[in-house]
Amino acid sequence: MLDPCPPTASLHEALDIRHLDPIDLATIERQQSQRLWLGISGECDYAQASHLADQPVAWTARTPDTGRILACFGINETFPDRQGVAWALLGRDLGKWHLPLTRFIQGEIRECGLERLELLARCCDVEPAIDAMPDVTGEELRKAALLPRNRTPEVRWAILLGMTPAHVLRKFGGASETHMLFERIA
Repeated sequence: MLDPCPPTASLHEALDIRHLDPIDLATIERQQSQRLWLGISGECDYAQASHLADQPVAWTARTPDTGRILACFGINETFPDRQGVAWALLGRDLGKWHLPLTRFIQGEIRECGLERLELLARCCDVEPAIDAMPDVTGEELRKAALLPRNRTPEVRWAILLGMTPAHVLRKFGGASETHMLFERIA
């Protein structure tokens, strides 16, 4: 009988996974939603790109046939060997590569060895709820942002990656948008 969900390793083999080269961050054809990071330009200079590439977890995923960059991702260790922030820059037209990419990143998150890992994901705007109910608690905001109808693609992906939703961050980042802090505690 054919296994509808083959082991993760065989799915990765379809992707061309390489250590992140700083130039990959400049050459990836980003999804529209990836043009800004936390409300500011997602462009980084060579020094910033080199810093990310020098981290223990820093990968580029490419299509095996054309070598087109599908995604750049990694963990920026804010406190080396202890804590870090996971990040990803997704290319356009992920299509059939989304599942194997997600599974590879799930494994990297699981095996990173850090005591604390964080991830920031854009989430639904909670300000209208606060205007309607000024006494709403942070926990109520978190639960509301996690309702299936309110989950943004970024929140759905963070959950798929195995991260735990921790807190809604109001008016966060360069554009004062709502984000959700996710964490993974080892």
